[in-house]
Amino acid sequence: MIEIPSYRSHTLRKQREFAVVWAVLFLLLALGSVWRAHWHVSGRAYGYLSVAGALLLVAAAVPQILRPFLHVWLIFGSVMGHVVTTVVLTLLYVFVVTPMGWIARLTGPNLLDQRPAAPGGSYWIRKESPPPRHYRRLFVLGDRAPRARGGWPVVILRGAAAWTLMVIVGLCYAEVALRVYQKARDGRPLAQRPAGAPMAQPDPVLGWRPLENIRLAGLSTNKDGTQTPFQVSYDARGFRASGDLSSGRPRVLAVGDSFTWAEGVSDDKTWFATLGRAAEVEMFGYGAGGWGTLQEALALERHIGAVRPNLVVLQMTSNDFIENSIDLEWIARANNHTRRPYWVDDHIEYLRPIPFPILRDFAENYSRVAFFFLFRLDRARLNRRGLEDDIAEVGASHPGFARSVGITRNLLQRVQRSAGDVPVVAFMVGEEQPQYAAAAALCQETGILFFDGVPRAVDDAAKRGPSVQLVDAHWSEAGHVAAGLSLVPVVREKLQERR
Repeated sequence: MIEIPSYRSHTLRKQREFAVVWAVLFLLLALGSVWRAHWHVSGRAYGYLSVAGALLLVAAAVPQILRPFLHVWLIFGSVMGHVVTTVVLTLLYVFVVTPMGWIARLTGPNLLDQRPAAPGGSYWIRKESPPPRHYRRLFVLGDRAPRARGGWPVVILRGAAAWTLMVIVGLCYAEVALRVYQKARDGRPLAQRPAGAPMAQPDPVLGWRPLENIRLAGLSTNKDGTQTPFQVSYDARGFRASGDLSSGRPRVLAVGDSFTWAEGVSDDKTWFATLGRAAEVEMFGYGAGGWGTLQEALALERHIGAVRPNLVVLQMTSNDFIENSIDLEWIARANNHTRRPYWVDDHIEYLRPIPFPILRDFAENYSRVAFFFLFRLDRARLNRRGLEDDIAEVGASHPGFARSVGITRNLLQRVQRSAGDVPVVAFMVGEEQPQYAAAAALCQETGILFFDGVPRAVDDAAKRGPSVQLVDAHWSEAGHVAAGLSLVPVVREKLQERR
């Protein structure tokens, strides 16, 4: 039976408490909005704060006007309490009591002593009086402990089987509940893999490569909290930009990692599309998130024959020095956890920098509950001090970084050999040290032209206008446009030298 509260029972104190509770709720919503926008106070946050302030003002001045709202809220709470109680008790019986019964049947305890009586006998249980020594240590399990048929091994095996079944059943219930919750909250398909729709596909040579023949649309969130719509497309070979091979204009091939992949930036706003328009060249852009220098060299070898470029632009990041070394990536915070090629002792080895890869594969492909905890463990790793901080503090003398510099030197030599007589221009996305200085020195050693104007151009664009970064620290549309325009003079100069 549902008990409806009396309208006259709502005192001024209850009305004030009602207003204060809702004011605190709107304050928390405002704080959450500011946190999601990386501490930028948006219009939504101002709205929440205004509602909270109005409620506090009403609670202090005229709480009586809240009596009808309080009454409706209490009626709603009573009805919902009745419904929730019924549903919860039903779920407890079906999903807790029933599995406990199954487990009891499996382990074999006779809780109600329902063994059939012998023919002609009775259910009377004869009790034997224990000897006096029995009462000396009443609460110590010894030879008085019950023994199942087969002895202690059977008891242990039954207990292990029961606990295993209970854990499996519990995880299955949690998996179903999480999928239903995400379906109701986000509209996410129930059967979608836990890691979401993949943006890359396995490749036996590259480790992974971009998807082909797909179009995506959505909203990317900038670091200042604003959102920008984007439309992304990949052609039949996975290129983000694919110029006209029959054109008489010069062809430029751009190869890189996630900044060239440009997942949250529209096709016409990427740095290489901007470069192609401004420099009046046929632009080809190919890259994938998390690639290291070896993967970029292998991608160049795969596509340079079909594109036949007049110039190659190699986009680099500070992460390349970690991703080029299996020893560093194994202990780094930013670990891709994926099988990739590494340059080890002057040859390529395909390795995966993670222990127990089968468990991660299971979490990413089958279990959202396991992926939920793995994802939060990865986030926790990103927030603690790690290898990247040690390299920044120690500098170029860091032993692991010094070894990675040697590996990267060999890989840049491979890029130069793959390009043949085609000139290569390289640039770094940021100016993190010691990676930036090492990249510039290695490019000079290997005969690759290193262009140092991109980070400055992006920083200047950040001072002039909108945010140049997305919330994940990649370039926004403004950052891509600034980077592309800064490359125009050096690209034109190198193309002019080849004429």
